Amino acid sequence: MGNISNTLSESVSKGSDLNKNNIGRASSAGSFYAKPESSVNEKVLQPHEKLASLKNIVNDSRIASQKSTTILPIEAISPYSNGFVLKVTCTRVGDIKTWSNSRGEGKLFWANFMDNSGEIRATGFNDEVDKFHSILKEGKTFLVSNCKVVVANKQFSNLKNDSELRFDRETTIEECDDADSKPQYKFDFVNIADINNVDTNSNIDVIGVLKEYFDVTSTTSKTTGRSFDRRDIILADKSGYTVRGTIWGKTAQDFNQESGTIIAIKGAKVSDFRGKNISVSSSSLFLVNPEIPEAYALRDWFNTGYKELELKDLSNMDGANTASAASKFETHRTTIDEVMGNPDVGKAEKGEYFTVVATVLMFKSETFAYPSCQSDNCNKKVIEDSDGRWRCERCDKSFDTPAYRYILNLNIADHTSHTWVTAFDDSARVLLDGTTADELTSLRDGDETAFRTIFHNNQGKEYVFRCRAKQEFYKDESKIRTQIMDAQPIDYLSEAKKLIENIGLF
Repeated sequence: MGNISNTLSESVSKGSDLNKNNIGRASSAGSFYAKPESSVNEKVLQPHEKLASLKNIVNDSRIASQKSTTILPIEAISPYSNGFVLKVTCTRVGDIKTWSNSRGEGKLFWANFMDNSGEIRATGFNDEVDKFHSILKEGKTFLVSNCKVVVANKQFSNLKNDSELRFDRETTIEECDDADSKPQYKFDFVNIADINNVDTNSNIDVIGVLKEYFDVTSTTSKTTGRSFDRRDIILADKSGYTVRGTIWGKTAQDFNQESGTIIAIKGAKVSDFRGKNISVSSSSLFLVNPEIPEAYALRDWFNTGYKELELKDLSNMDGANTASAASKFETHRTTIDEVMGNPDVGKAEKGEYFTVVATVLMFKSETFAYPSCQSDNCNKKVIEDSDGRWRCERCDKSFDTPAYRYILNLNIADHTSHTWVTAFDDSARVLLDGTTADELTSLRDGDETAFRTIFHNNQGKEYVFRCRAKQEFYKDESKIRTQIMDAQPIDYLSEAKKLIENIGLF
């Protein structure tokens, strides 16, 4: 392109083939021909105008050549791909975000693309933010070319693709009018009842009937101090269970749907605080009354059998519906001795999951938390620099203060035995009356009496624990490490009824 521009510039300055009233044009074959003699009244182009016109012609030729390139499906793209063109629909465009660290500062944004073969995320930095963020619109179709393909960073993407695109200065994006061939969303829905078996922090697709929703509230991030609007909704499906979901920001503010509305969420994040619940992140798709077969079937169920069904709740917020939330533990109850006395426990690849009713005997208060990264979706430990700032090697960022997260060791016991277990952030907050690791760290450094009181007041309490035991090796020696996946306070009425039922079996 540079050589063409130089040649054209020389031609204009010399007036060789481009005389006073003639300007070269590109034919479909790419050659130049002379414009016929102009009339007396036709405007005479100045040299700089001629050069600009010729550059536009060359650019049009380049675009035409690009459009003739074979269009690849998303599923065919890998880090080894190059020279391809994608014809994709933009499904999501993220907000512009800025960063600042020891290496400098900058900005970025992301967008999700989809075609009939799959989905892929694209990210642009700095100059590409200014160039493309305003162009990409959700629901529009684009021709995208000259992108770099890199390995997907699963920390920031919930798409099922191991590759992602990176915009650079050679990238071109053109909108194309092709409404008739827009791809359909592909879902892999999980029944609400089965969310209980999904690992925390997994991304899933969920569809349900809106049972109820709550007012917008504001919550403040303990790591960044920023305020966010949130709204909780309750979804139900034919499995007979409900789950609480959280929507954020503008989605929460604008939400105004009636009970019975069908909600589909693609890429909901599963959390496990006082029962399983889901959260709609910025990269999730939140669809109201989607025109898909699953939505039609759910609508029929709602109109016929919904009201006759006694729904059970997977989620338990602020102590409500404890009996319903605890009901998920009513199968596969065991004892500590039965689990820890088994020589094969924890040898499975993903460990052994079990549920016990046990009492907290004691906490280890010496090391109960670690300093972690403040970045979203990053819980890695940070290290204090010589200048007093805290650095995350994974994110390549530094912070004035860390965000403390629990790694709390405690001893629990039932009538058969006792064992040491570890509770991470969500479960540990349940065991310590909602006290965060940041708050407890502040008490340790400023009020030791209050610090000790938190632990003392929470010893002797009884919970339904869902745990995972896994065999780990250190210096060629194996050891069983047990992690609390969830902890629910005992609902004594429910437990008494279960004991009566068990007595009736003898």
